[in-house]
Formats: sequence, C-alpha cells, structure tokens
Amino acid sequence: MMKSQFSNVSKAQIAASGLAGSQLIGFETDAQAEISRFKRTPPEAPFWVELAELAIGFAITGIAGFAAKGFLPTVTSSLSPFKGLAASARDAIANGATDIIKDGLKTAGKHATARMLPKTEAGETKQDKTDQAASTDSQISFFVEHRLALNRLALENQTLVVSMIDLLDPVEAKHPGVTDAALMAMQATFTAATDHAEAEQAKNTEIQWLAGLSRGSLGGHDIGHGIVATDAHTWNWKDDGVIEIDAKSSIPLSNRSDVKKDSVAPYAASLWGVGHNVADRMLKTNLAREQIPIVIHVHGPGYEADLRRDEGGRVESYGASDGFLSSTDPLSLRTAAEIVDIVLGKPLSEWGVGKMKTDDANESKK
Repeated sequence: MMKSQFSNVSKAQIAASGLAGSQLIGFETDAQAEISRFKRTPPEAPFWVELAELAIGFAITGIAGFAAKGFLPTVTSSLSPFKGLAASARDAIANGATDIIKDGLKTAGKHATARMLPKTEAGETKQDKTDQAASTDSQISFFVEHRLALNRLALENQTLVVSMIDLLDPVEAKHPGVTDAALMAMQATFTAATDHAEAEQAKNTEIQWLAGLSRGSLGGHDIGHGIVATDAHTWNWKDDGVIEIDAKSSIPLSNRSDVKKDSVAPYAASLWGVGHNVADRMLKTNLAREQIPIVIHVHGPGYEADLRRDEGGRVESYGASDGFLSSTDPLSLRTAAEIVDIVLGKPLSEWGVGKMKTDDANESKK
C-alpha cells in the first residue's frame, strides 16, 4: 500500500468513526439532555432496549440514504480523471462503492446493536460486568444501551473502509490511484454528513422515547411487521407520549365525503410527559412517517370527533355526533383516514402551529 493511500485509509476510518460520534452527540447532547430535564422518569421495562435499537436503526437508515446520495456524485467525479476507465466501468465502480456506503452503514448498525440485551423479569440486565458498570447511574436501559451501542458503532463503521479497498483491489492493479480517490470521496462524504447524523439520531431517540412513554402507560401488542401498537380505545386526554392535535373542519354533516385539502386545518397541539424543547421539535417532524400514537380532535360545524391514529397507521373514530365519522361506518372511516392524511401531510409548523403545549413545569418560564 502506498504511503498516500495509507494516509487516506486512516482519514477515511476516522471520518467513518466520526459519523457514529455525531450520532452519539445527537443522542447525549441533544436528545438525552432534553429528555432528562423533564424529571418524571418512567420505570424500567423490557421494551426500552427494543426501542433503543429502533432509534439507532431508524437513524442509521436515514444517515445511510443521505450519505449514499452525496457519495455517488462525489466518487463519480473522483474517478473521472482516470482516462483508461471506460464510462461503463467507472459507473459500475461508483455504484458498487455507493452500495458499500449504504449497505455497509446499515450492517455496521446491526452489528453494533446485536449485543443489546433486554432486562429480565427480575429487572436485571443480562450483561457482563463491564456493561453493568455503565448502568450504575440509575438510568433506564434506553439510555445505557444507546450509549454502549453507539460507542461500538464507531468501531464497526471502520469496516466500510476495508470493504471499499477489497472492492477496488482488482481495479487498482490496472488503474493505480483509484482506491485513493474513492477513499478521499468516502472521507469527504462522511465529514459532510456529520450534522445530518447528529440530527437524525436526536430525532429518532426522541421519537422512540415517546413510543416508550405511551406503551408504558397504555400497554401495547404486536400487530405484525414488527410494529407494537397501543389500543386506541384505552387512550384518554393527556396520555404521556400521545400527540394531540386540534383541527378545525368545514366538512358539513350532510356530506361526509366532501373532504378537500382546505376543508380541515390544525391550529394547536399538545404533548404530555416530555419537556417543551422535545415537544416543540415534534412540530417540525413529519409525523405521518413516525410510529407514535396521535389523536386529532376535529372541531366542525355542529360536531366534534376524535380521530386516533395508532403506531401502525390504523385510524379509529370516537365521540362523533349524528353518526358523522362513525367508528363502524365504512364511509365515515374513509373520511376519517382522509382527514388524518391531510393533517399529517406536512409538519405542524408548516400549518402555522407555533408551539406545542406540554406539562413541563419550565414551560411558563420560556
């Protein structure tokens, strides 16, 4: 290996580890710090480890897509100076290298979270003494396992560099410098993705925290496809982890099917069990994509209804009058689903909702 290539190997490995480091910052400095400021800590439960794994997995999926999108044009440009490479060969190399970025980050994430272990019924974690020492700060496993897995991820990410060298080794013999170019593109891509990695991890950690709050207070069951949903009929006002949205509707009782994009609009929202900073960040989140429970309180001409969308995307209707938005009528259920799609079609901040009401004691001080 040439000296310059060795230098780029090191730089690429550092950048790959740095991507995981940015996730750790997103978890510790952004998400955990804000979550911990709200003092009502939920009890330990086996599902917290599962939710920590989901938070890291979903974050990595977003990071991998972002990095791959940035890497493809970067590595393609880096390979352009190699005149001996035919355009078809260059594109094949670029696509193969991009797959290593996208699939490799996901694989590294799976390896890093594979050692996550749930609590036993007695409340003890089946871990070795080293890992147990990390939980002596009385934090629930959601936080402990996050930190341990993201530290492991920093090392796992470095394997992408080895995979890239192996991919390009046959090409390097005929076109010296190709590997060097790809490694520099990898380093540049990972460095450019650090802010995105931090934000993705913070968002997904907070989303899964909400899922845990609602599951802890409302229970839940497996509805298939790896999704656990709470029972909508058990929801009450101000349940922890459930986002409540108030929306005005102009849909008349006489025509339930008259649903247009401008016929319903949210104007207020609330979220209980978290601090106001976490709640306010939900205003900018695409809630349609997130597996958290949401209630839409619809206020229309002569009626009110609660539309409840669970973690699996299923919509149920409660509290309607005169049969409008009935919980059993097929037309009403379709109308309810259409209203939910409209309200969640864009972040609440884009609807003009400027603040999320919470039960945070510090809210009035802000």
